[in-house]
Parts: sequence; structure tokens; C-alpha cells
Amino acid sequence: YRPQTTADIVGNQSGVQTLRRFLATFNPTTGADIVQSGYGKKPAPKGGFRAVLLSGAPGIGKTTAATLVARESGYEAIEFNASDTRSKKSLDQVVREMTESRSVSCLFGQNAREKKRQCLIMDEVDGMSGGDRGGSAELIKIIKATRVPIICICNDGGSPKMRSLKNYCVDLTWRRPTAQQLAPRVRKIAQAEGFTIVHDNVIEMMAEATQKDIRQMINLLQLWRARTTTLSYVDAQKLLSASSKDFDLGPFQVFHKLLNANAVRQLSVNDRLDLYFVDYQLMPLFVQEHYLQNNLPVPPRSIESLECLSKAADSIAEGDIVNQRIYSQQNFQLLPIHGVLSTVRPGSYAAGGTGFRPMFPSALGKISKGNKCRRLLSEIYLHARLGISGNTSDMRLDYMPTLRRELCERLQRDGAEAIRDVIGMMDEYHITRDDVDSIVELTQFSTTPPFKLETKVKSALTRQYNAGAHAVSAVVPKAVKAAPAASADASDMGYGAAEDAVQESDDEDNDNVDNDKLIKRKAAKGRGGAAASGSGSARGRGRGRGGGRGKGRK
Repeated sequence: YRPQTTADIVGNQSGVQTLRRFLATFNPTTGADIVQSGYGKKPAPKGGFRAVLLSGAPGIGKTTAATLVARESGYEAIEFNASDTRSKKSLDQVVREMTESRSVSCLFGQNAREKKRQCLIMDEVDGMSGGDRGGSAELIKIIKATRVPIICICNDGGSPKMRSLKNYCVDLTWRRPTAQQLAPRVRKIAQAEGFTIVHDNVIEMMAEATQKDIRQMINLLQLWRARTTTLSYVDAQKLLSASSKDFDLGPFQVFHKLLNANAVRQLSVNDRLDLYFVDYQLMPLFVQEHYLQNNLPVPPRSIESLECLSKAADSIAEGDIVNQRIYSQQNFQLLPIHGVLSTVRPGSYAAGGTGFRPMFPSALGKISKGNKCRRLLSEIYLHARLGISGNTSDMRLDYMPTLRRELCERLQRDGAEAIRDVIGMMDEYHITRDDVDSIVELTQFSTTPPFKLETKVKSALTRQYNAGAHAVSAVVPKAVKAAPAASADASDMGYGAAEDAVQESDDEDNDNVDNDKLIKRKAAKGRGGAAASGSGSARGRGRGRGGGRGKGRK
């Protein structure tokens, strides 16, 4: 049941047409005459687009569409699995020969005089980073120099692995077809396999259980055909419970299930709590970022809508209190409570139509920027604390606006003539050249006039500052003095001195070889025989010294 023409492909017809236009306008010298449009699209690289990147979930027809469009456009499709050919050496040996040579069918056969165009299909390019290094970089080099169109296929176009490759490809996203688009095709296949009755709600249930994976739906039909010829809603529920497919959902997919009114009605509280645990740190931020943008089922700007949003905001605030308790006391047993307060309950209050594109939570970017600003402020305060009086708050509120006016804005107004005075003021406050840029960044707001310094003035300031000598405040480690020698009576000294004396005495005992039982002394020749080891200070006539036998003399 594989599609034989592009008309048999279910869904993504706009992507098919864009791919057909890319192959039709491809020129070995100038690339394809195509302009990307839409959200986040980048301009064409130097030399034009020479490759296409198809990204989408498995089983929705990316490879099939690439093969059919290439064949209908008059190309000979050569397919490679990039997960197998992913190292730099293998790509250089195999792929480069194909992109720079002609097909064998062009040299032999009845149509030897006709030049057959080639198209290279690189499947699973997101698996190249799992093997030898250099495979992705080598593929980009091949795309830059290729004289044949290349179609790259991956499952996750938003992965960081694809970031560099996207800059040199036409980015096409393959989306999952809807249940309405799948229903005619699946019903036709079911009738061809011998099913007599297939209800529409059964097809919708199959599409929901398989995440619109057409290949998985066909496999389920093949599995069920061995048991029955009719598919009712109850029978399909029993069969799907034993043969459902597991999927890894990301935050963007989970977001729609938490704030969409239809999905909220179909899911229980426990099901939505499981969605919270997909990423318990990100999902509350997604809800907090988008609950005000949701299209509520009540009239906008009405008392009902304000009450719903107010309850959602109160629940998010209570979730923040629980979140602070979790991390301050390391009590992660409170995570289910935090999930209900920060994600499940606000999603129920603000449930509606999610007809907008979800954005990554901006709170993370603001936290990162805040940490950076605090670090820059600490560095400036460390340098300037010898010339000011106050703490970091005083530095930010009182000194920063004046320093911006007397240093940065004066350079912007007077140019190179003010460099000498500006450097003099920098030396008075022990401010470095990098601190000047940090002052501009810390005092720039939306209501502040934009600061832009000419390049020649900035270069002259850097040269003159580096040419001189400047005193800079730095932290110098304190020298440690040697401990005084221990006296006979350590009790008369302070606690620290007595402790040093005890430590010094212990060191001397450790250095005494006579007290080490693992070291044996040589036997001394003379009267008294061999030296015996002992633990006394007496010196005897018998067997050596120490606690030997015989008479001794103290």
C-alpha cells in the first residue's frame, strides 16, 4: 500500500509542492531558485540552496515523498542511510563520488546519449552525531560543492544537531496528518484486506493511539485481521489496550494537552499529572507563559474570564511556594502537589482554544540575564570599591547613572577629545576598559536613549587606555605567619598557640625514627650483645638498652 504517485500521499501537500519546485529550479551552478518564507526562515546562503531538509515524526511519509517527487521530476534518486554512512571518511569516499560523477545509466543502454539527472537522498541525518566525528561537517562541505540536489531527512528538526545543517538547506517540516485526512485511505486499505465493517470512530481512535503514524495503523490492521473481520468501537478499545504504541512527548506537545479544552475534558487528573512529570521543571513555566494567551470559552473581558484567570494566577502562586519548599528542604515528595497547583489546576481554569504557536518560557532567559547583570555589577564594585563609599546597591543606584553620563555619554557627545579626561576619571574610580561596556549594558533600558559609540572613538579609547599604566583593585591572599615555638608550659599560652604547640609536638614524634616500630635498628657491636628494642630510657649491661634483662644503671 505504499503510494505510487504524489497524489496518493496523505497530507503535507504544500511541502510536496515546495520540494517539487526546488528540484525543478535547481541549477548546478546557482542552486535552486527558491525563497523561504514563514516563521524563523533564514535567507539563502551564498551560492543558493543546494539541499532540502525534511523533518518530521517517523511514519508520516518523508522518504516516500522525497522518492516520488524526485522520480516525477525526472531525477534518478540514490538513497543513503546516513546512520550507516556517517563518518567523515565514508561520506568522502561514497557520497562525494556520487555528487561529482554521472550515473552508470547515462553511459550505457539505449538512452546513453541522454543525460540522466541525479538526486541524492540522505535519510536519518540526525543519527550522524552518534558515530564518528566529522560526519555532519563533511556533509555540509559536500552540500556547498555539490552539483546535484541533495534531500536530507531527519526526525527531529529542532534538535541542536541540525542547527548547523539548517543554515544550508531549505527547511521543510512534515506534520502529522489529521484523522479526517487518514480516514479515507485507512478505510480503503481495510476493505482491501477483508474487513466488512469499520466505524469512523475506530479510525479516529487508531490515529490517536498511534500518533497519526500510518505505518503503525496498517500494522494494527494486519494484526487484527487474523482475529476478526469487523471493527466496532468496543473491540478496537480492547485491541488497542494490548497493542498501543509508546511515544516520547516533548514539552511543546504536552502543552496543548494541558491547556486545550477538549484535551482537558478527555484526560483525568492523574493523566494530566503524568504530563507534568514529562518535565516537572519546564511544564509549570510553559503554563505560566501562555495561560493568559489562551482563548477561553467565556466572553473575553467578562467577569467570568477574569475569575478564571484570577484562580489560575492564585494557583500558580501557591505552586511557587511549594516549589521553594521542595528545593530549600530537598523534599521532592511534594512534587505531585506542586504539579497539581502549578500545572493541572491552572490548566483547568484557563482551558480553551490553543490556536497559537507556543514559545519557549522567557523566564529562563530573564533569569540568565539577571545572573549576568549581577556578575557584572560585582566585578565593577570589586574594582571601584577603593574609590567609593557604599555597597553594590549604592553602586547600582547612585554611581552607575553618573558614571554613564560622565564616561559613556561624554564620549558619545565629544568624541576623541574627551578620551584623556575619561581615562583620568576611570583611574580615579579604578574602572577598567571592560567595565565601561558593562556600565552601558547595566544602565540601558527601554526608556533610555540608545547608546552608540563610533568605531574610531572606541578604538582610540582602547589604544590610549592600553598604552598607560593603571592601578586596579585586586584581592591579594594574606600571608600566613609561622607559629611560635612551644614553651614548656603550654597552658599559659592562648588556645591557638597551645594547639600549634601540640601539633608541632606531634610532628616531632612522627619524625622520631626510634618510635617507629616498622623501622629496625642495626645491631651495635660491643659489650652487652645485640641491641634490643625496648620502651625505656634505662641503659643496661645485659641485653642492650631499654627494658633489657640484667642489672641496669639509670
